[in-house]
Amino acid sequence: MTDKTAYQLNFFSTIKVGGWTFISRVAGLIRDVFTTNLLGASIFHDIFVVVLKIPNVFRKFFAEGAFSQAFIPIYSEYLSSNEEKDSQAFLNALFGIFLSSLFIFTALALLFAPIFILIFAPGFYFDTQKQDLAVSLLRIMFPYLALISLVAFAAGIQNSHDKFSIPALTPLIFNLSLIGSAWLVAPKIEIPVMALAWGVLLAGFLQLLFQIAPLATIKKIPVPKIDLQNPGVKKFFILILPAIVAGGIAQINLLIDTIFASLL
Repeated sequence: MTDKTAYQLNFFSTIKVGGWTFISRVAGLIRDVFTTNLLGASIFHDIFVVVLKIPNVFRKFFAEGAFSQAFIPIYSEYLSSNEEKDSQAFLNALFGIFLSSLFIFTALALLFAPIFILIFAPGFYFDTQKQDLAVSLLRIMFPYLALISLVAFAAGIQNSHDKFSIPALTPLIFNLSLIGSAWLVAPKIEIPVMALAWGVLLAGFLQLLFQIAPLATIKKIPVPKIDLQNPGVKKFFILILPAIVAGGIAQINLLIDTIFASLL
């Protein structure tokens, strides 16, 4: 491949990624218009926004934050060494550990949802009606954390193979799902904000399903296996610790913002 050809490929890749990102941002603006028009300046809107921030706090650890910072360099190193068997073994081992961790953490969050509301949104905890709604919304939306974390895992694999378009397109699905929920479903049910919560969960499933075909194309669909002795997994845990510490500072700030927002 000549330098000119490589430049052209990089240029068109940048255009595609930038284009999908721009479209997603516009869709995000439209989403906010629909959700705000639906709920207005109400307590329902406040609870929805604050509760949605709870899985997003952990998303920076499990998804595109610390996880990606530790995963992509190790996986790229395997690819550059043409170690096909070892790279797949690393993917399988990390996927098994990642999937198990997400399942356990999500199960705990669903089981102890009231405690999560007390910690992250105390302003909603001491009012029975607000607490009931906040807990219900959290139990519907929290599994989105696990789904979007797996999406980020899939995106990291694709990016390592120089496939950027699908990961850039994926956020658009979230916005379209929320727009559809606010426009078509919410006006027809008694508590419209519940439709938005289910829209968030649906978006997570759709975004994850959207990754299967691209991973199949590059023959990199991971099969979950628990292997803590895998060399790549050991290196991953070494790299992720400082990334968690660094990312944790920003998330503490976000946590404090969420706590104060619930008290307003």
